[in-house]
Amino acid sequence: KVYQITRMLKVAMTTPKEQPESTAKTGFKDGFLAYYRGDFATALGKWRPLAEDGAAQAQVNLGIMYARGEGVEQDHGEALRWYRAAADQGHAKALFNLGVICEKGLGTEQSYASAARWYELAAATEYTSAYFTLGSIYDEGRGVERDMAKAAEWYRKAAEQEHVDACYRLARILEAGDGVKQDYKAAVEFYRAAAERKHAPSCNGLALMYQKGAGVPRDEKVALTWFSLGADAGDVDSRYMLGVCHEQGRGTQPNSDQALSWYRSAAEQGHPGAACMLGVIFEAGRGTQMDLAEALKWYRRAAQHGHPEGCYRLGVMIRDARGIDKDEATAIELLRAAAEQGHAAACCDLGAAYADGIGGAPDYARALSYLKRAVESNYVRAYDRLGVLFLEGQGTDQDLDAAASLFRVGAEMGNAKAQHRLAIMHSKGQGVQQDLVEAYVWLERAVKAGNAAALKTRTLVGKQLTPVQLGEAEKRAGDWVPKKS
Repeated sequence: KVYQITRMLKVAMTTPKEQPESTAKTGFKDGFLAYYRGDFATALGKWRPLAEDGAAQAQVNLGIMYARGEGVEQDHGEALRWYRAAADQGHAKALFNLGVICEKGLGTEQSYASAARWYELAAATEYTSAYFTLGSIYDEGRGVERDMAKAAEWYRKAAEQEHVDACYRLARILEAGDGVKQDYKAAVEFYRAAAERKHAPSCNGLALMYQKGAGVPRDEKVALTWFSLGADAGDVDSRYMLGVCHEQGRGTQPNSDQALSWYRSAAEQGHPGAACMLGVIFEAGRGTQMDLAEALKWYRRAAQHGHPEGCYRLGVMIRDARGIDKDEATAIELLRAAAEQGHAAACCDLGAAYADGIGGAPDYARALSYLKRAVESNYVRAYDRLGVLFLEGQGTDQDLDAAASLFRVGAEMGNAKAQHRLAIMHSKGQGVQQDLVEAYVWLERAVKAGNAAALKTRTLVGKQLTPVQLGEAEKRAGDWVPKKS
């Protein structure tokens, strides 16, 4: 069992035994040389006598060899014994390793609480890895209640000793303001401290800060430089972002070949967003020849990772039989996988599918649920489809006021179907005051947006207007600009 905290605190403050003189030093050196040659038997022979004589570093070395099974049969209990012997002398690495053993339950009962106490004792000796590990424990809620303020405190201690992973994690916390005051400038400095030491994720983090202009002046060219450094260091997110930069011309001239190359590089490393972008490129023939088989391949890769956009786009291709046989059941499952992750378009399409009874009878309750989610995400097409449910009283009580309100929001965002329906409600005085001029205005806009059905309705309404009213309606329709979604 792990020692009580009071004894541990006492132990941590004791002075390690003095090392034996020159003979012992020679033994240590010879042991290290043998160990790094892979001659574990010789290393063991050099270190065991020193460990038995009370040399803390030799005790730790034996603990490591037993833990790894190097030159001896793996024995976590024996590793624990040697670590404890060194810990009694306040040896930082031994204290830390005891934390690891307790956390993983190697040779002793697993105990997160005991592990944390050992890590804290190691931290009291200013052992950098202990600072970082304590930060990760509170960051991830590993055996303790998640506490980002404490995580940041421990990460900061490690970062001050140039621990690159701690710099990166602290930068992310400061950028997000997760449990601490948001501080973009400090986040930039910690990203930079790690990035300058070629820490790949920090290169990406710093690049994004320059791209957003958060904590530093916005500079797409500098961002591109850091993305490139991150990519060179193997960071898959940086490779994906280089694809975005070359596709959109951010910090460089647009280059579809470079974009395709970087997306492919990231996708082959398992980046689902990059795989999805390759699908988009091949489906649309954007900067390359259209290839639906390639599009399907990359969408499948993205969907296998549960990527919501990849699931959605693959579902739509299967639903619409684009380059593949139609399979409504599979399409619905893919749309559902995307919708359950909050993908607005998938929520809308899935809601519409349930309302239309695709694959069976209409399920208005589910339709209502998914369409409401899409509206909550301010997805433009969903306003029209949800409005129809309220207009017809499908899955809910009929509510003309709610229907008209939903059609209006969709109409003002430029949805032609919503414009047509809102116009009809104005022409009949359903849920809104009857107003033929207002109806004609929305019909004019719907026709310009390509709604063929609105053309016939516009003709019928136009016959009921005077020339003056027609002129007013046409002017209002022409001066209008859709609201951004």
